[in-house]
Amino acid sequence: MAGVVHYLECGIRDTHWQGRSLADIRRELLQLTGIGPWTLEMFAIFHLHEPDVFSPGDIGLQKAVGQLYFERPVLPRPELEDFARRWAPFRTVAAWYLWRHLDPEPVIY
Repeated sequence: MAGVVHYLECGIRDTHWQGRSLADIRRELLQLTGIGPWTLEMFAIFHLHEPDVFSPGDIGLQKAVGQLYFERPVLPRPELEDFARRWAPFRTVAAWYLWRHLDPEPVIY
């Protein structure tokens, strides 16, 4: 809810994010109560359409990588971060495929 309030109070429009680096956006949003790394990563993937975002804190990604590559139920976050580097600069695409592995129902992004 903090992000919505921030948008409304500051009169932020989508153009606010254009031309800004993800690092700059990260600094701004992580200052808001209730916005953490996972929320920021989902915002970057689904709203900003950033091509190289991977969310190691996402339990779905932890499960999918653990199942597909390590035959373990969940891969620990640090190990997942290291493993996901292989998909740069398109880690967002890797995340989409991993999520689809867990839930093969078509989703429109």
